[in-house]
Amino acid sequence: MKIKETIIMGLFCLLTIPTIKAQGKISETNYEGHHKECSKKHSIENFKQKIKTQKIAFITQELKLTIEEAQKFWPIFNMYEDEMMSVREKIRPKDTTSEGFPKRPDFLKMSDEEAQDMINKHLRTERDILEIQEKYAKELKTAIPVQKVMMFFMVEKKFMTQMIGKNWKDHKGDRKAKAHTRRNK
Repeated sequence: MKIKETIIMGLFCLLTIPTIKAQGKISETNYEGHHKECSKKHSIENFKQKIKTQKIAFITQELKLTIEEAQKFWPIFNMYEDEMMSVREKIRPKDTTSEGFPKRPDFLKMSDEEAQDMINKHLRTERDILEIQEKYAKELKTAIPVQKVMMFFMVEKKFMTQMIGKNWKDHKGDRKAKAHTRRNK
């Protein structure tokens, strides 16, 4: 579903912006600003899709899922992933960097009340995540052996620490390379 939304957003940006610009209803400055917003959105969506694809391959390989297990596992995983993302979105910072990624607040400049509020939200999120993991541990046992369920949670953490860091570095490297290419044109 998210892939369809990204494709639709991209097509919308590609098809409507030139039309509006040609009609003279949007200034050059607004056009470029809107184009940058669309590019930023695509960059984030492409990054997320790349991560998701790698996560699926990583989990499949690490858990050594059989075809039968995979057919039962992935629908449950997708529901699990959706619930986990909705919980994480609640605490995601609303401000973004120039690349469109969440900007972290300056913790040392927060008031005591702001800091306490963040602590409370963080702890609530951790409780929500634990509840989701407990719920899906039961459901996953209907699809894969209990040993693989335990492995799943460990593999997911391993993926997050190894692959996310690597992809973030690659993503930043790609952006630096593109910026360098644009400057040298």
